[in-house]
Amino acid sequence: MRCVLSRLVPVFAFGLLSAAALAQPANDACSNATFISMPTGGQYVRAGSTMSATSDVSDSGCSEQDANDVWFRFIAPRTGNYSFDLFGSSFDTTLSIWQGDCALLAPGTFLVCNDDEDADFGIFTSWIPAWNISGGTEIRIRISGWRNSFGGYQLTVTAPAGTSVTGACCSGSTCTVQAAGTCSSTFIGVGATCSPSPCAPPPSGVCCRGVTCSTTVAQADCTQIGGAGAVFVSTSSVCNGSSDITPCCYADFNKTGGISAADIFDFLNEWFANSPSARFGGDGTGTPVVADLFSYLNAWFNGGC
Repeated sequence: MRCVLSRLVPVFAFGLLSAAALAQPANDACSNATFISMPTGGQYVRAGSTMSATSDVSDSGCSEQDANDVWFRFIAPRTGNYSFDLFGSSFDTTLSIWQGDCALLAPGTFLVCNDDEDADFGIFTSWIPAWNISGGTEIRIRISGWRNSFGGYQLTVTAPAGTSVTGACCSGSTCTVQAAGTCSSTFIGVGATCSPSPCAPPPSGVCCRGVTCSTTVAQADCTQIGGAGAVFVSTSSVCNGSSDITPCCYADFNKTGGISAADIFDFLNEWFANSPSARFGGDGTGTPVVADLFSYLNAWFNGGC
């Protein structure tokens, strides 16, 4: 079977290079949303492009065919009315606010959504003028385009003035008490303290998922990402080194305990789906690139383990 695949791989690679010639934005995935630090009131402006963006949600539910999206997130520093706009963007935008687990988001489950500020007057950029958010609440912002139009955007978030709420902020097992709007990792809750620490201790092992390896994922959370297999190695305390293929056998993508043709096809499915499990040597986050494809093929043809 490998002899057959060796003839097919150059054909695969040619097509894949064309498909991935344009890199996706860094915040293409909801799970990799860009964090906006908001320690005070005022306006927070972020610019970027939806060129080559892929889809986490097939459509917002308030527009038409707005599949290709990019994401931002923030934690409201205080309770009050927040406004969001895409004025100054170069295309017909859609803008929506979401909350909850990225994997569970579906069309129409937004908190609020706007397609056009005023289509009657030819204003096709989006505006959410006032949305009340409780301090300490994490929000995700989705930017897309009507009928999958794309281009440069300018996102402006206007926050109310006032005193920021504080609470415990967990970065792995490290706990600090800080303003909600500055916690880029996990905000435990308003008023939460670090004594005793609410942050989980580091796991005693590594989580192998597809071609990723992480020392920060607990055994209970070491579950599949997409079609990739997962296994927790409790006897190891470090991930793979630059020339080391243990404890995570990268070529055994579906984690069945052996290397077969199924692994390479499972990997290709995840790579085309932009799944983080196809980030070779990564930690299970981010969007795969062309280099990840060739790294995996090299591991597979060399026996992987």
